[in-house]
Amino acid sequence: ELPGRGSLWMSSSIEFHAPVYVGSAVCFEATVAHVSRAVDVVLIEIRASRESDGAMVLSGTAKVMILEENVALSYRPLHEQHVIVSGGTRGLGRIISRTLLDAGATVLALYRSDESAAAAFSEECAGRRGQLLTRRCDVRDSDAVTTLFAEVDDELEGIDSFVHAASPSLQDVPFAELDWATVQSFLETYLKGCLDIVRCCVPHFRARGGGRVVLIGSEAVQAPRRQ
Repeated sequence: ELPGRGSLWMSSSIEFHAPVYVGSAVCFEATVAHVSRAVDVVLIEIRASRESDGAMVLSGTAKVMILEENVALSYRPLHEQHVIVSGGTRGLGRIISRTLLDAGATVLALYRSDESAAAAFSEECAGRRGQLLTRRCDVRDSDAVTTLFAEVDDELEGIDSFVHAASPSLQDVPFAELDWATVQSFLETYLKGCLDIVRCCVPHFRARGGGRVVLIGSEAVQAPRRQ
């Protein structure tokens, strides 16, 4: 059997080869490509093809750690979940928030400063299945994160999942012109912000029998520009 409930999915990398549209039937195939018994990690190769013409639409790999004990986690279905999405009113975070709302989840979408985008997103999602809450919070600011959780604890009545989609704007800057302030902004958003939010989520995860954390990175490092 492929690693399932209780296994730790460490990473995945997916490359899309062809478009898939709403209503398209897709066939997924997963193969165990390698097993490292020294560290109990399984490498899985993933492929997906359209059933209509057999064209491959995506391929990739995933690393999964097999835990010594199968940990039984109590995950609620999406329509019962309360999910925090950082960067949740713009870009990829907006799409993730919208998808969760369509599944019936209660979503707390965080934004750093663009109140007009947050208001427009709230208006757009007024008729969706789930409930949307938006809050201004610069995840780089530890005090702002602490204040956020103090304000929404009663309103959310628990947190089941956290999706970290916040990201500074990518800048195409030659390495010789790159300054520390730019690097620090990324580190504070991706690492420090994630640490602070997950730390605040842990008591909620424990109280609700488990939790999920999804970190969204960037593929910019996979295609560096020649200097």
